[in-house]
Amino acid sequence: VENFDDLDDHFRGNITICSKLGQEGVLVLMQESKGAERSGNTSPRHRILPILEDTFTQYPDRHIFISVYTQSVYQIQEVMAACREANRPLVLYDKELRRLVDGLEEIGIDIPRHLIIPVDRTRDHDNTVILISGQGTPLFKQLSNIANNEVDDVQFSQDDVIVIASPVVPGVETVYKSMENDIYKRGGILKVIDHKKVLSMHASKEDLKMMIFMCRPKYYLPVKGEYRMLCANAMIAEEMGIDPDHIRILDNGQMAVFEDGELVSCKMEAELHDTMIDGKENWDIAGVVLKDREILSTDGVMVLAIGLDAKTKKIVNGPDIQTRGFIYLRDSEYITAECTKIMEDIIRENVEQKKYENLETRSQIRDKVSKYLFKTTGKRPMVLPVILEIGQRQ
Repeated sequence: VENFDDLDDHFRGNITICSKLGQEGVLVLMQESKGAERSGNTSPRHRILPILEDTFTQYPDRHIFISVYTQSVYQIQEVMAACREANRPLVLYDKELRRLVDGLEEIGIDIPRHLIIPVDRTRDHDNTVILISGQGTPLFKQLSNIANNEVDDVQFSQDDVIVIASPVVPGVETVYKSMENDIYKRGGILKVIDHKKVLSMHASKEDLKMMIFMCRPKYYLPVKGEYRMLCANAMIAEEMGIDPDHIRILDNGQMAVFEDGELVSCKMEAELHDTMIDGKENWDIAGVVLKDREILSTDGVMVLAIGLDAKTKKIVNGPDIQTRGFIYLRDSEYITAECTKIMEDIIRENVEQKKYENLETRSQIRDKVSKYLFKTTGKRPMVLPVILEIGQRQ
């Protein structure tokens, strides 16, 4: 997005190059579509500096936490500019943000180093600004952790202010609402920038039109965005006089093939495969597997191990009980003692009645122990009995 009224050399684009390319002939123009549904130009409606300045003035002696997405480099610079103007100390909270700022300095951006302080000195000043960056869900979870004082390096109090400069993108709504609740419970002040008024830095309708006007492409390919945004972008190109037959919306993996300045095919597709996030094939998504994972995540697991003589079936080792994510054994000896008794009694009874069978006995132990644990604790951990018959010949 061109900032025509930003006189910083780092943000000055040379639009005459686009006009020159248009005169020479542009075969294909591809433009992103994230802002294609918005009227007008993006600049200067993407700026948050006036809001930051008002906030700093409104809360001169309070700690202010500001969230931005890491890719929003311009907003990060706006935060530093606001701190410089108000002479407020600035904490760059995460490592990735500090690396980004170091990179900006390397390319000549003026960084207010005299204002930047380490996170462990946050409370040395009454008006520190803490800048937190990240992506989507992890960013809002980090803010929740800070609001709940679940981090070691910075403390949050009921007088602190949190400014949400990172828009709520699809997929993070639930985490964002949880973060809001955590902040209000702590008594903090939440200020959310209205992103209907302050736009993201994606090209809006008039910006896209300007590029089409200057480049005069023969073919136009909308890219990046949801399908409705791609369609909105395509309609803008049609409004600008591009032949509808020369506008193509490509699906994932679909390739446009050009020969001698002509589009000859869109039929070729790259070979794409689904990549399972956890495991391979479809075994991991079976209902039983998912149910087991749910049990492990909520109620934990109990493993009961015992050793029997292979011939006499007498107990020669154990029982030994281990739990994970269920109970703390040292505080629950009466529970483990009862589970041990249940296991021993079932084995002895089956041996005496000459109906002992390893698999069936383990099943009986599992059922009876599970019922006892639910009655005693209200939880249903995964119970895994192990009966090792020692001395058994293969």
